[in-house]
Amino acid sequence: MNLDKTRKYLENKKTDYWDAREETREQTEIKSEKGEIQKIEEKEKRGIGIRTVKDGSIGFSYTEDKDKIKETCEESYKVADSLEDQGVKISNEETHKDKYKIKNRAPRIEELKEIIQRIDQFKNHPEIKHSEVRIRIKDPETKFINSEGSEITQKIPFGSIELKLRGKKNSSESEIRKSRRLMNLKRKNIEEKAEEIKKEGMKELKKLLKAEKIKQGKRKIIIDNQLAGLFAHEAMGHALEADLENSFLADKKEEKIALENFNLVSDPTIEGTGGFYKYDNEGVKGKKTKLVEKGVLKNFMHSRKTAGRHGTESTGNGRAQNYSHPPIVRMNNTIIESGNASKEEMIEEIDKGIYVKGSQGGNVHTTEGEFRFISTIGYRIENGEIRKEKPVKSILLSGKILELLEKIEMIGKDLKINKTGGMCGKGPQFKRVGDGSPHIKLEDFMVS
Repeated sequence: MNLDKTRKYLENKKTDYWDAREETREQTEIKSEKGEIQKIEEKEKRGIGIRTVKDGSIGFSYTEDKDKIKETCEESYKVADSLEDQGVKISNEETHKDKYKIKNRAPRIEELKEIIQRIDQFKNHPEIKHSEVRIRIKDPETKFINSEGSEITQKIPFGSIELKLRGKKNSSESEIRKSRRLMNLKRKNIEEKAEEIKKEGMKELKKLLKAEKIKQGKRKIIIDNQLAGLFAHEAMGHALEADLENSFLADKKEEKIALENFNLVSDPTIEGTGGFYKYDNEGVKGKKTKLVEKGVLKNFMHSRKTAGRHGTESTGNGRAQNYSHPPIVRMNNTIIESGNASKEEMIEEIDKGIYVKGSQGGNVHTTEGEFRFISTIGYRIENGEIRKEKPVKSILLSGKILELLEKIEMIGKDLKINKTGGMCGKGPQFKRVGDGSPHIKLEDFMVS
């Protein structure tokens, strides 16, 4: 690939704006089931994506063929030139010339196989009927240029390790999933994370197999950091992406939507987290953005395209899965900031309630403002104490997002950035992200 050829060709076109992203991506994936390696995949992809804006319309094209750069530029230009005015305006932003590379070489395949096989040793365990361990490593290097003079190289390798266990004891069956984001790819760190998820997974699965189901009803509950972080990302974050114009929050800017102790931010600047980057895929420097401040909706997350439409600045949230996709508004680290209560203060005020721990996923309807989340496990709270000997099976939390915000009674001062390793999907694109939160106490919330 050659960005110089791209620049020379596009500079001769009558465009309002153009940019190009060249990316080389090395990917490794290893998977085992029941202690046996089932998949080993290594591949490298290389390509360039070109975006052109002309007379209020935008065109995008990409190629993986280094001999077709000219044709790809032409295709992007023709698309923009052939469309009627769509009202596209790219926001004015500061230009940057920078190279940011993290040296973070992953272990060799044989070493990764050893780590997986050391963890996936459940064949002879009487209660575990199925096990899966997966390691994914991605090493992308992106070079970005645009018509305004930005020239940025960025390389941030990352990965994840995931464990799935399915168990049965007597008539009780349960499944548990554990994962860790790998922003440090040294062998020792991967081994430590692998041991963490094995230990946690085994411990919680054993408790789930003897746990009881709770009856549906309203209860005082405390949500742990992981599940509250999922709420920050899924329920709040997606609704605050500015390209979702039908979001239930779209018309609520400067309105009070939560109590004064509720603060939500977007922040890609925290090194070592899942949503960390120095620049987004539009060449905008990452920065912390206050989304909700003292309960008032202050900002949405913007790309240059949505910022131009709304007459504001990009928040540095223009991100693309890779060179074959145009940037759209995507989250980075979505975080509920610390309050002033301790976990102990929350617990001691509850005579009867539930401590809700971990996350097994969920979904959100951003138009209607409804959510549905499932915890990993729960524990009864009795007389101001978490009863670890009284586990309850995965708990379903569902309802209206704004009603949940109204139910928040206390926010902890124990903010944690979650270590889980999932990817976030939006449309056809997937991107690494992060989230975080303190513990949160809710008053009389429906659980089942």
